[in-house]
Amino acid sequence: MKLNQLRIFEAVARHHNVTNAAKELRLSQPAVSLQLKCLEQEYGSKFYLRTNHGVELTPQGKSFLQAIRPVLAQLDRIEVKFRERKKKQKTNVLSIGGNNTICATVFPKVFMAFRERYPDVDLLVETAGNRTVEDYLRDGKVEVALITGPSYAPTNVYEAYEMHRAVAFVPPEHPLAGCTLELQELATHPLVVKKESTSIVEIVRRGYELKIVLQCESAEAVKIAVQSGLGVGLLFSGRVAGEIAKGELRAINVPELEEITRQSFIMYARNKPLSASAENFIQTLRSMRTSDRALIHR
Repeated sequence: MKLNQLRIFEAVARHHNVTNAAKELRLSQPAVSLQLKCLEQEYGSKFYLRTNHGVELTPQGKSFLQAIRPVLAQLDRIEVKFRERKKKQKTNVLSIGGNNTICATVFPKVFMAFRERYPDVDLLVETAGNRTVEDYLRDGKVEVALITGPSYAPTNVYEAYEMHRAVAFVPPEHPLAGCTLELQELATHPLVVKKESTSIVEIVRRGYELKIVLQCESAEAVKIAVQSGLGVGLLFSGRVAGEIAKGELRAINVPELEEITRQSFIMYARNKPLSASAENFIQTLRSMRTSDRALIHR
């Protein structure tokens, strides 16, 4: 747990809204969501729920908020009293990049492992689209990144990381939960998807006409809509693995969807030496890869 995570949690709880809290803290919305997820994983508790109106605290979240508010108040008093006495310390900061999907699904568990191994290194996360993250690497704004859909620029090294597969899912009580369907059958059911989903593009390219009833801006919105009974959800595996493991959602077995994949890649500059922190971060990523085989595009 870090103090900035407590301040982020308190701001979100006060605003009941991630976007407004991010504006107050001058952070990106994905960065705020990422820190909240890391905090929940560290304590093994569900602190908040996303709703159509924003964010609501769970009973555990309310108890946590009551516990940390006196701590934050005391820290504010200490900072005011001793600000001028504060010693300037050189901080070891590692800047990393990732797209929205990676930051929401892969980075939280990696950050937890990295923090345990290297507590003196602060991670600065830049979240953007794949091409923008590649620009960040080129310009030196980040040292290491994890993306999908790389451009294979000759100045970078791309190391295959995880393979993400398309998954159809429903609430646990749904009649299709645990069933096996052909893709043609799935296409006849009302679908809830993420806007500009590459999985949908691939299914349509294969000649299927889909019955899409709702397109959402985020994966979280897709899951909420599915849990509300609006239709069958379709996302890549990393986005719903946690909910499926907990039994909050159930997968539908569609063998053809296993062919619709998205590969993530570790990316770093070819001709720039990596810092020790960057090398350690890459090693942490590799140690948490589910497959031992990695293809490297050099």
